[in-house]
Amino acid sequence: MPIAPLLAAILVLQTADTPPQPAPAEERCGWLVATDDGLRDQPDPMLKPGDPAPLPAPPGGTKAAYCERESISTRAGDQRLLQGGLPLVIRAGGHEGVMELPPTAVFDYHRDGEQYAPGRPPAPVPPAKTPARKPATKKR
Repeated sequence: MPIAPLLAAILVLQTADTPPQPAPAEERCGWLVATDDGLRDQPDPMLKPGDPAPLPAPPGGTKAAYCERESISTRAGDQRLLQGGLPLVIRAGGHEGVMELPPTAVFDYHRDGEQYAPGRPPAPVPPAKTPARKPATKKR
């Protein structure tokens, strides 16, 4: 018996016994749009980077896209946003990560409470140095 049909039969049998894999959990995506005091979220249910359909056009003033997921991980289709010139902010469980593609898709904002402010976050102020104390000496 030729080997190719045998391998094809094994593959079919294994595939038939394998349960279907669950679809990835839904993600909620949208745009980060510039305002006078930073960026604001603008949800867009049509923005689905993993869907092979064309991506919707971002609204005017868009500086990045965002997707809320179960974990901070990349998925198929994320690179389409980067190739379109937009960074992607991935949010999960109160944390976020940013995918960039310099020099065209750079995210030059930082989180400030519930907003994104332009530029890098301010450098932390180091604690003031206190003069070293000399150990007390006993008087005789």
